[in-house]
Amino acid sequence: DVTALHLVLSGDPALFAIPPPSQPVPKTPERLVSAGQKALEDGRRLLGQGSFAGALEHLSKAVNDRPDDPEAHHAYAKALYASGAQDDAIEHFRLAARLAPNQPRFQSDLARTLDSIGRIEDAGKAYEDLLMVHPDDGEGLRLLAALRHKQGRSGDAVPLLRRLEDMRPGDLIIQQDLGYALEKAGDLSAAATVYTAIL
Repeated sequence: DVTALHLVLSGDPALFAIPPPSQPVPKTPERLVSAGQKALEDGRRLLGQGSFAGALEHLSKAVNDRPDDPEAHHAYAKALYASGAQDDAIEHFRLAARLAPNQPRFQSDLARTLDSIGRIEDAGKAYEDLLMVHPDDGEGLRLLAALRHKQGRSGDAVPLLRRLEDMRPGDLIIQQDLGYALEKAGDLSAAATVYTAIL
């Protein structure tokens, strides 16, 4: 457009107008994202340094600026948990897992948090949910099997450990856990076979 080119070349002041200092510069979505990203990075850094109060302040800002960002909720949940706010942490772990169902570590951290505070049934459900979406998640299989042992349900740990053994053939720790689960479940013959294979 010749007219637009003429205006640019002529230096028309209307094209280069800057709002007077008394008027704040409106925040653009890019600036909000940048502020949220900076708050997330600062919060993670402080969390890594063990400065939980500072981390909470920054990560709260990150969550407010980026309410649909699972990474922000996940980091905030970690800071909340480290600060002793377990129920709030669980809610943010849940939200992170809902926002990013294809990210297994969010669901896994939710399950481990529930387990660590003694909410065993909820933890078991969270691990089951993880394995519904990620059936080959080795860490999820291992942790759910350990939880089943803790619940006195060693028989339920056996198929989980067999799946894990198929994924990691020759892993002596998994074979040992499998032998133990079989023994606790009362299948002494199968346990002896597994133990013999280890030796």
